[in-house]
Amino acid sequence: ARNFDRGHQIPNADRSGNATMQAQTFYFSNMTPQNYSLNQNPWAALEKMARDNWMCSDTLYVVTGAYWNPGSTFATPDIDGKQCPVPNYYFKVFVRTVKGNVRQAGDRLGDYPADQLKSIGFWVENAGGQGTARSWVKSVSEVENLTGFEFFPSVPAAVKAQKDAASWGL
Repeated sequence: ARNFDRGHQIPNADRSGNATMQAQTFYFSNMTPQNYSLNQNPWAALEKMARDNWMCSDTLYVVTGAYWNPGSTFATPDIDGKQCPVPNYYFKVFVRTVKGNVRQAGDRLGDYPADQLKSIGFWVENAGGQGTARSWVKSVSEVENLTGFEFFPSVPAAVKAQKDAASWGL
């Protein structure tokens, strides 16, 4: 049997405004079965880096999700014994202004030229022993191609093609 955590899509620590916001992170709609060794260290470290190092006076946009390979049938029992599908991969994509302090109320990211924005993506297998966030780096465009989703539609393609880990402190 594999060991799984209830992997939060939005971490409890990101919702520290009040008790109600934190309680909402424990809804089952915010959880998936996440490999224990992924969730407890490298994934948690990526979430902490976003909170501690990437937050800015502008908005840091974060999209987190789980991905199932087409036809995937692997599941694990939940606390009631019902089968819960296990994701094959997790992803996170980020975008913000480069300087972190230029946006004004009402501005939209699409209003900024590409040289004032930066983005990065991450793609990781839902398994243990797969390294750290630096080894999961992808461009937002690559994560779009892997998932079939479009993220940040108003952001220029040149920004979504970036995957400069060093500019994010990785």
